[in-house]
Amino acid sequence: MKAVVLAAGRSTRTYPLTVNTPKPLLKVANKTILQHNLEQLEGLVDEVILVVGFKADLIKQEMGNKFGSIQISYVEQEEQLGTGHAIMQAQHLLDDRFMVFGADDLFSRKDIQKCISHRYALLAQEVDDPQRFGICECREGRLVGMEEKPEHPKSNLANTGFYVLETDIFDITLKPSPRGEYEITDYVKELIVQGKEVHCYPIEDYWLPIGYPWDLLKANDLLLPRLKSSMKGDKADDVIIEGKVVVGEGTRLLNGTHLNGNILIGKNCIVGPNASITGNTSIGDGAYVGNETQIHNSTLMENSKVEAERLSHSIIGQGTKVEKGTLTKDSNQGTVKSDVKGKTVDSGMEGLGTIAADDVHIGKDVTLAPGVKIWPGRTIPDGSDVTKDVE
Repeated sequence: MKAVVLAAGRSTRTYPLTVNTPKPLLKVANKTILQHNLEQLEGLVDEVILVVGFKADLIKQEMGNKFGSIQISYVEQEEQLGTGHAIMQAQHLLDDRFMVFGADDLFSRKDIQKCISHRYALLAQEVDDPQRFGICECREGRLVGMEEKPEHPKSNLANTGFYVLETDIFDITLKPSPRGEYEITDYVKELIVQGKEVHCYPIEDYWLPIGYPWDLLKANDLLLPRLKSSMKGDKADDVIIEGKVVVGEGTRLLNGTHLNGNILIGKNCIVGPNASITGNTSIGDGAYVGNETQIHNSTLMENSKVEAERLSHSIIGQGTKVEKGTLTKDSNQGTVKSDVKGKTVDSGMEGLGTIAADDVHIGKDVTLAPGVKIWPGRTIPDGSDVTKDVE
């Protein structure tokens, strides 16, 4: 069996993290979203066809031509004309049943396995606000209808965008949607019209779409508690470790450091002395966490250097430096809202801190307001009070 993984789009809702990086290469728990998903496919598929577009060379360089036992092929979608158009680019490489899903959503092997014994199937997720989603109407485990963001939903099952399909769908001629794109859902709707059985399975384990930057923190909250503790680095005698902690080779935990939570620290990092890392926190390879720095429920990417006083619920990009005395403010007004493409979006997080992209330099004694985002390569001068996004 083959899998078609849609990785061509340019994501602007996840700015500033995706200004220069394709969203499928963003990291959760120190692995790219693509790596997480391909791990779920081991033993289930022989080949993955990546449909690429934006920064295709970066994806090819990162993923290569093989992942474990899975062969990787590439096709380019030069114009992003919809999900249906994307799988058309892979048609010449398909000769049987295949699965298809978006490269920027996290799926579980447990859920994927339920679908693959059928000719046609999809995964759906129960949601509290079905008006925001494409909705699946299912009866006795069969799909009978689909609606896009209906005003009066017929169910609370959201379409996750994970499908198992046969190559005979390409006999169907798609018409462009009102927004001028060709949609996979139109293939599926036509299968229903033709009387084909499309099986509908509710998610039992997880589906995590990465739609906004802070979704990386929510993904950490899901995945890090599943870790099994492992210590491959070195630690001083007085280091305190509580919870599930993974420490990579070459990493040194210096004296007085305290780890408490579900914590993943990569290879060749230095943490401490007297650092405190708590909550669901991941720290990438080659990172440095300085003396008396407090990190809570955050993600630090590779080769970042953080000597801040306190960072909470924050994402610090690759190669970004945060100097002494800097801290994230706590929100006193409920969930934190953020400007995304000119619209105000509720993150759903009361503790959202700072999202700093790659190669940012945040100076000493900087105060960062809840939810502020900093674009790649920007410098924040010493003593600044950052109250809005730095683009």
